Amino acid sequence: MTTIVSTTATVDRTKGISHVTNGRVALGVEQIVVAAAFLMSGGAIFASAPTVVAVFNAIGGGRWSAISPARWKWWGALSLFVPTLAPCGAILLAATMIRAVASHVPIVGGLALSALVLLAAMVAIAWARREQLAPRAE
Repeated sequence: MTTIVSTTATVDRTKGISHVTNGRVALGVEQIVVAAAFLMSGGAIFASAPTVVAVFNAIGGGRWSAISPARWKWWGALSLFVPTLAPCGAILLAATMIRAVASHVPIVGGLALSALVLLAAMVAIAWARREQLAPRAE
């Protein structure tokens, strides 16, 4: 004789899941777009694109002075894909863009509009994810 035991359980699927809003979706899309821009920018530096080499030669460091900013761009961009690291990556990339503007304007000339736009995006991401930086009280 076979006995079949049936039990039911109630699962609360909403516990621990934050509510998805349009703002969160927009922030996620912004992080992906900006991360792609920084990955491409860092890739151009690593690939020694002629325009990038010319800029770093004008600054006075040559190709080897470009390696650190390229690494910062890649580390920051990859951290934007990890939710717990996103605010730290945004701060790293914001600092990188401040340095880019500071070196671009007086040495290369021009406005450095793309760096300013990316700086604004990084500040927005860091501000939106600021709760992730604060220690949690338990």
